[in-house]
Amino acid sequence: VLKIITARKWIIDAIHLPYYHLDSALKNRELILYIRGLKTVISAKMILRFVDLALVVAHTKEEGYAKIFVQKFYIRKERIMAVPGGVDLDLINKFRAIVKSEKEKEGVIFKIFYVGGISKNKGNDLVDCIRFVRDKIPNIKLILVGPIRYNFHEKLINKVKHFGLIKEVVIRGRLAHSDVLKAIESADICVNCMNASTRDYQYAHPQKLFEYMAFGKPIVATDSEGTRGIIKDGYSGLLYENGNVRDLAEKILMIYNDKRLAERLSKNAQQSVGDFDWNRI
Repeated sequence: VLKIITARKWIIDAIHLPYYHLDSALKNRELILYIRGLKTVISAKMILRFVDLALVVAHTKEEGYAKIFVQKFYIRKERIMAVPGGVDLDLINKFRAIVKSEKEKEGVIFKIFYVGGISKNKGNDLVDCIRFVRDKIPNIKLILVGPIRYNFHEKLINKVKHFGLIKEVVIRGRLAHSDVLKAIESADICVNCMNASTRDYQYAHPQKLFEYMAFGKPIVATDSEGTRGIIKDGYSGLLYENGNVRDLAEKILMIYNDKRLAERLSKNAQQSVGDFDWNRI
């Protein structure tokens, strides 16, 4: 109605699927969030078909979010613009020389780094994973950066205490972007772990992956459709089976025990990220 009254074009910027809250509620068994998510999906199915242009996170119109919006929310394919995730390489390069010198002062701590939301479905695998690798990696530290879901904070702390990981796990919470970039540069392995059975995560283009690549870090990430379009398994990073904590641990140990592999993954990741530079996209 507003579109008709105002005689203006309607453009949407879709960085998530309308299923986001619905799937999250089902995973976490939250009734209020489920009702909110259901309303979002029903509303989207009714009105999104009328958009004039949808900017959608996807590599092409035939996959990922673009495919879902066409098939499930009836947006005409010609009105879809697929825009892949990307990174500002100019910004990253400004930080690299500064923080490299800081890392050299830190000594022999081996850092595994994750940035992003922390919940039952994101980042959670890493805490389980660390208990399988801590005896094999001296001076290991897991650095978790990002907001913790409101109903997960106590569960996370209890898990860390239960597995005796207080010395190994560092929870830093939210940080300024400049501090996140410094933390990435100081890391030895960077990880993205998420529950890819959730529709939104299956097709996502996590911003963290592009920044990990820009810093030339060895990467371990959950195997998902969106991630496979960014990371080539065995070439620019290692992918682990969704939800398989032991596979995640195995991939981390592969990088730790094979310096040539780590160097090759780092080099290839940094070369590949040029395809996702915002100046090129």
